[in-house]
Amino acid sequence: MFVADHPFSAPLPHQAQSAAVQPGLATLAAGEVAPCWQATISSTPVLLAAKVREMARVQKLNATGAYISQFGKGAVSAPSDVKVDSLGNIYVADAPNNRVQKFDSSYKFLLQFGSFGPNDGQFLSVLGLCLDASDNVYVIDRASNRVQKFHSSGGFLWSSGSGGLGDGQFTQAYGCAVSGTTVYVCDLSASRIQLLSTVDGAFQSKFSIAGRSAFPAVAPDGSLFVSAFSANTVVQVAADGTLLASFSGQPADFAPFGVAVVQSDGGGAPLVVAVTDYSKSAIYFFQRILIPSPPPPPSPSPAPPSPSPPPPPPFPPRPSPSPPPPSPPPPPPSPSLPPPPPRPSPPKPPRPSPRPQPPEPKSRPPPPRPHPPPRPTAPVCRTQNALCVRSADCCPRFVCKALVSGRAGYCQPCRAIGQACSSLNPCCPQLRCERVGTGSVCSLAGARRALRHHEAMNVNGHA
Repeated sequence: MFVADHPFSAPLPHQAQSAAVQPGLATLAAGEVAPCWQATISSTPVLLAAKVREMARVQKLNATGAYISQFGKGAVSAPSDVKVDSLGNIYVADAPNNRVQKFDSSYKFLLQFGSFGPNDGQFLSVLGLCLDASDNVYVIDRASNRVQKFHSSGGFLWSSGSGGLGDGQFTQAYGCAVSGTTVYVCDLSASRIQLLSTVDGAFQSKFSIAGRSAFPAVAPDGSLFVSAFSANTVVQVAADGTLLASFSGQPADFAPFGVAVVQSDGGGAPLVVAVTDYSKSAIYFFQRILIPSPPPPPSPSPAPPSPSPPPPPPFPPRPSPSPPPPSPPPPPPSPSLPPPPPRPSPPKPPRPSPRPQPPEPKSRPPPPRPHPPPRPTAPVCRTQNALCVRSADCCPRFVCKALVSGRAGYCQPCRAIGQACSSLNPCCPQLRCERVGTGSVCSLAGARRALRHHEAMNVNGHA
């Protein structure tokens, strides 16, 4: 970020405010997200010297206000605005000399254009600058209320505007900004912004600002940040002038002037807007904090209608039942004899009582199944440096080597057939160390001879 130190921009020489965080003021016309702005005053001192030529300079600061470098001392008299194109070249509006100077990224002078006068390519009081996507330069001439367009090489293209309150006229043209094919020009005294075409400068539309507007800046989303100088606020408006938000620094004598978007939110970073304070020669950094509005309460859904029973299937009508046939008349009573007297029934013998059934034997639980005997586990052999008593305790290719005879030892690698052996390097089991020439090697034949000798000694001992 580049800042132009104008020698006439502050009434008294003093130092900028120290670093502090101040609450911002947020107002929102409509929307689901309310941008709340908080301001941080730059801790970088902006010293105003008594000598005008020493103070006229352009400073380069980072996004937090820390000083990086500067240039322009002795080359510019009173820089009123500064812009950087897509190649890193820097354009400086030099107000007293009525010219625009161009420097490269290493601050080397490249060219200048403009002179004093009312004609095309001339200025009476150069003030604001803005660039489009093709690096064309738009220059605001405050005294003649004109906007002039130049090529990046300094060639004049067109001029638009004059003094007055009509469309395309200005009472005090100040700063400008370009978005697409539209130039936004602040008319300070009329508290409005006019939209001109970048092709030929023709008037497009206009909208009012609550406060005297000085400088605008375009955000990545196409909205516009405008410094409302007399209202002590910075407003954010849409491209058609609809108010989106407004915020201010503290204390109440905050006088916003220059505005720049120093960090965009295209890659997820918070949007940071830098605002110069005319009255205190300080820079405010405003950071947007998104506060989502609470979701609306869910509306009660109507209860689903109860399903009506399906109509009965159509059945053919049942035939009416036929009346039953008439019953025949009862026969006439025949004369009968009187009934015989009832015979006495013989007494029934008493039923024998059922024999008591023996109780059912209780079912015994099945005997527990014997657990299988544990499987014999193979003895675990011992490897190198493991404690042992005899060579059988060690794994194959190892022998138990005792440091003191008759005591426990350690498993050590043994020598195989044909390898050199000694008392310190014994042979593996089934082998014997046999002297061959000047040395000794492990041999199976030597082991067999020792075995036969041992058997012969046992036979002779039993004979």
